Amino acid sequence: MQDIPNKKCTVCNKHFPFTEFHKNKNGKYGVESRCKPCKKEYSKPINRNYYLKHRDEFIEKSKRRGEVIKNSESIKCDMCPGKYKGDQRSRHYRTKMHIKALEDMKQ
Repeated sequence: MQDIPNKKCTVCNKHFPFTEFHKNKNGKYGVESRCKPCKKEYSKPINRNYYLKHRDEFIEKSKRRGEVIKNSESIKCDMCPGKYKGDQRSRHYRTKMHIKALEDMKQ
């Protein structure tokens, strides 16, 4: 990244190579000020508290998503006899499972 071989974490005050910091285009040298382990420890209670506070919303959203997929009609794959519920799943299947076939079709 820069000529500086490592960076000091602002939490634990230890020096680490740049690979031990998450990328952040707004941060100095293009990385976060906290090292990955310190950022993980800092984020744990925040993420957990947010989930607990909004738990019912997460559950409701998940149920709605399941109902949409359940009520949608099956979509047949263009390249095999497979059928999939929901456009997202069929698109994912086509791109992940039929990569070689898609590349051959482009040529």
